[in-house]
Amino acid sequence: MEKKTIKIRDKKAIALNIFSACFGFVILLMLVSFIFRITYPQQLQSKPTSNVELVIPAPPMQISIMNACGVDGMAKKLKSFLNQNKYNVVSIGNLTSVAEKSYIKCSFTDSKTLGLASELGIDESMLKSSQNNVQNQSITIVIGKDYSLLKPFKSK
Repeated sequence: MEKKTIKIRDKKAIALNIFSACFGFVILLMLVSFIFRITYPQQLQSKPTSNVELVIPAPPMQISIMNACGVDGMAKKLKSFLNQNKYNVVSIGNLTSVAEKSYIKCSFTDSKTLGLASELGIDESMLKSSQNNVQNQSITIVIGKDYSLLKPFKSK
């Protein structure tokens, strides 16, 4: 039996061929990756991993003013005062009956309503809750005979 011997030169050629094949394969993968990135760039963009919470601001208070003090023009004066202080007055009017004390009728009481009452000089005990419209915060300010005690009408 005759053994085939591989010469050192042949061993070097085989090693060089294997190295060339591996190198060619790596170059081919890089070329395919480059072409893929050019063709489909949006698929490789990373998506944000943090959770973003969407905060929807509450709708502004819708304020109605009703004059129940018996003195003409008080609702208009209060509307002017509130508009200057960045409140959203949607309507003014007169009540047929007279109220002894001014009060605020609101769908629910929160910090905005309390702030409005404080700004007008209406005591918190004069906040009356009504369950008419819970989705939108609607407020009705009723001006009573004690209007001269309210901050917008006090003599300066």
